[in-house]
Amino acid sequence: MANDTSVCSGIGTCVYANNCSCWNSTFWGGQNCDIHKCGNVLANSPSVCSGNGNCLAPGVCNCTEMYGGSNCNVPKCSNILATSPEVCSYSKGRCVSPNNCSCSEGYHGSNCELVSCFGVKNTSLNVCSGKGVCLSLNNCTCQQGFYGEKCQYYDCFSVRNDKKDVCSSHGNCSNIDTCNCTKPYYGTNCEKFDCYGKAQDSISVCSSRGFCSSLDNCTCQEGYYGKE
Repeated sequence: MANDTSVCSGIGTCVYANNCSCWNSTFWGGQNCDIHKCGNVLANSPSVCSGNGNCLAPGVCNCTEMYGGSNCNVPKCSNILATSPEVCSYSKGRCVSPNNCSCSEGYHGSNCELVSCFGVKNTSLNVCSGKGVCLSLNNCTCQQGFYGEKCQYYDCFSVRNDKKDVCSSHGNCSNIDTCNCTKPYYGTNCEKFDCYGKAQDSISVCSSRGFCSSLDNCTCQEGYYGKE
């Protein structure tokens, strides 16, 4: 009977035969108002609790391990809800699906916990030109003797490695105070050369009557001449 207190599970009105109108349709449904709801979805529906949990009681979802939120619609990364400011190493990325952080530019790692310096991951041997460590985003801490934002600079005898006059303009600076000289120049700073097979600082260079001013170029004392 429509006025029976047990009709429609006592929480609805029998509007016509075998058809109940539940008083709180947000939390109850079914033919007899005997099925509770979560998120306005019947507990026996496969889509209840976003398909990621069970509806234990009206409006109460019990979520699977990788989801949270009132309707189990929020994924977790490393057991942290995607809506938390702590997720993906304090918002260095977004938790787009369970245990899947989409990292912001410059960050990497399963939890966006690792950084890059100028496009090179801090786990790479080449980060900071191989001469420093990348401790924070685009911030290299250089080894002693190296400098520049990427630790790309160093000196050979007080001249920066990328300058034209490094190594006396006769070689390249391969490391701190290490010159690789272009033949026939030599010396620690590629500053030495010969005049006709004799070292520029030899007492017998230029027949002892001049000085070796450049490669195979003698400047003679007054009264003497000839290439040597």
